[in-house]
Amino acid sequence: MFSFILLFIAPQLVYGRSPVSSPCTCTDGTQVPPGEQIMVSPCHGCYCDEKTHTVFPIIIMCSPVINCVDPQNDPDKCCPTCSNGENCLASFIDDNGEKKSKIILVNDGEVEFGSIKCQCDKSHMYHGGEPKAYCTPQPGDKNEAPVIQLL
Repeated sequence: MFSFILLFIAPQLVYGRSPVSSPCTCTDGTQVPPGEQIMVSPCHGCYCDEKTHTVFPIIIMCSPVINCVDPQNDPDKCCPTCSNGENCLASFIDDNGEKKSKIILVNDGEVEFGSIKCQCDKSHMYHGGEPKAYCTPQPGDKNEAPVIQLL
């Protein structure tokens, strides 16, 4: 009996290999080697615990906050990206009294639209989940509310 056990263990010791263990199976049928993880889609994957052979799901959660008003959905990525850069929406009334909306980049700093200056100020950017600019009329602008003095 002793020589049989020695012959069974000896190849493992000689070649430095551990006994081969069977892979786990993800919910979609994908085989995962113990101790490894596989992504079956950009947002989902699974991990095979090497000790217990338990399959754990991997689910990527996207942040609800997007730093742009024009996010792009890439089929190779799980979460939307801002391929045009961080930006926000500037909504204002122009010098002709018309309502306007313009997308401006965070890196542009303060942007002038006639006598209106707008900026993607991060402290004012997120209102209801959409990045918005902080716009102010410049002194002397006809869009500026008149100052009324009380006597």
